[in-house]
Amino acid sequence: SQTLVAFSVANQLPNTYSLSQAAFLCGSVGLAPYAMPGTDALAESIVEKIKTHDCVIMANHGVVVVGVTMIECYQKFEALEFCSRAEIRARILGGQKLLLSPEDMTAQAQALSTITEGTKRPMVTPTECDRRASLVKFVRRLYDQGLVHSTSGAMSCRLTRKSFLITPSAVDRRSIQLEAVSYTHL
Repeated sequence: SQTLVAFSVANQLPNTYSLSQAAFLCGSVGLAPYAMPGTDALAESIVEKIKTHDCVIMANHGVVVVGVTMIECYQKFEALEFCSRAEIRARILGGQKLLLSPEDMTAQAQALSTITEGTKRPMVTPTECDRRASLVKFVRRLYDQGLVHSTSGAMSCRLTRKSFLITPSAVDRRSIQLEAVSYTHL
């Protein structure tokens, strides 16, 4: 990652709290102090930071990302790279605006865990099937064009005045399936 290497050479950290998906996936980023490549000192500095961070920038080297699966690691890495590029571009344009604080992220996670569906699901219609397929195709196309990263936010399309289809957050956009799209009634 050229952008993350740039942050490592500058001995700076990208602020993931400027983009909600990066904050959600990566949390805050740690900075491991410089040590020679391949040395125990470098390994120890990484291990120390991995205790409290899933993403660690190694000064003058690059980045280490940890997760339960390789897909999770890739998604964190991609979100961190996307966030880093956005931060550099925002600085060029005159400044970065933080959207979320760690407290905001905690509140958002708690709110998402308490959402329940309050209405009975109506029968699936041919229109819904078509829109579901179109939404999945659109999301994949956005990913293929590089306009979103693999876990970018959520995309939706309206079915009726009071219902819509929505993609889940933190699901890989390049391999999203029709079943991942959920129905929501207002």
